[in-house]
Amino acid sequence: MKKIILITLMMITAGAAYSQRGSGEYREKLEAARIAIITEKLSLSPEQAQRFWPIFNEFDDKRKGLRRNMAEARRNLQIGDLSEAEADKLLDEWKAHRMAEVKLETEYMERFREVLSARQVLALISVEDELRRRLLRRLNERRGG
Repeated sequence: MKKIILITLMMITAGAAYSQRGSGEYREKLEAARIAIITEKLSLSPEQAQRFWPIFNEFDDKRKGLRRNMAEARRNLQIGDLSEAEADKLLDEWKAHRMAEVKLETEYMERFREVLSARQVLALISVEDELRRRLLRRLNERRGG
């Protein structure tokens, strides 16, 4: 029953989020659903949740910063206008970005292990992947894809 409620909440929130794009309200609803789903899927005790969420939020903020930087670089990318030297430089930047992302994930997986069991950390990886897939699928459906 809990799962049905959480999935329904997520679907309603995602629908509301899409219809309210641009407002902070939809992001808050998505984030609340995400927190509820992660908490439920990881079976966090109140003590674990109290220790886990500040670490996770710090990780998520840093990860978003890395991804935002890479997205900005991609937006400004005009492959046809690049010299080979410029392309080589951008490849090096992309590689450095990916390595920084892997380093961040590795660092925080260890920090999560201070609070969570190995099974819970694996569940976190799994639930984040599933949430990302669901969100992308819903966005594609809304766009007519």
